[in-house]
Amino acid sequence: MHSLRLFVFLALLLVLAGCAASASAPIAGSGAQHENVGWVHVVADGGHTGIVVRQADMPHGLWPERADFPDAERFEIGWGDYDFYQSDNPGSWTTFKAAFLPTASVLHVVGFRGTAVEYFTGHYSGARDRPETTAAIPAAPPRTPPLPASEGEFARRESGPEGIELVAIALPPGGIDALARYIHDAHLRDGAAPTAPLRAGRYGNSRFYPGRETFHLLRTCNVWTARALRAAGVPVDDAITREGLMAQLRVLGRNNRTAAD
Repeated sequence: MHSLRLFVFLALLLVLAGCAASASAPIAGSGAQHENVGWVHVVADGGHTGIVVRQADMPHGLWPERADFPDAERFEIGWGDYDFYQSDNPGSWTTFKAAFLPTASVLHVVGFRGTAVEYFTGHYSGARDRPETTAAIPAAPPRTPPLPASEGEFARRESGPEGIELVAIALPPGGIDALARYIHDAHLRDGAAPTAPLRAGRYGNSRFYPGRETFHLLRTCNVWTARALRAAGVPVDDAITREGLMAQLRVLGRNNRTAAD
């Protein structure tokens, strides 16, 4: 019995560690006219997953926290346990309560310039790992051409135990707006006013914000990502682990014959 409890605890610890790690472009020709059809990227780093959206695709009036990143062209949004996600060295109690108790949550938002593939696969010579400035991160051209399908759908940078993986996912009509609403509603807010950030984030130009939902073992960072995608019309099931989610998205990515940047 003791060995079983130890095994369960270690398995839960691995899930939580993944959720503390971390770390859309419209279909070609659609422009930025909010035709409710577009692309997002899902980035997996360690055991954690997040969603990358394009600033120009976000509908007016939703997710006002974007104003905290006036120079950003894209955002990565992640979600996790309030204390564990914000801690560089979580202790045993923080780990225990995140594993076994319903706890408060936070969102981690990163604003960056350039394409998602460039930012997360190291095309900027490690710029993701140092504080971001406009001078250090060159702006993307006004109209970035689509990437080859193999790179846009399955970009990878092998670093750490599981590396970084990026999958481009096409959203159905209305998906971009629905996803923006999901992100908007994930913030703990008072009315329509923007939520103030709690502190600087884990890397780059990033911030933590208080979340509305509770974190627990059946609602991990990867489950949150899956539900955000499902709200946007992507046929994906809840998955507690990174691989459980990414395995589904790789199949969807293979069915996307046009790649996004």
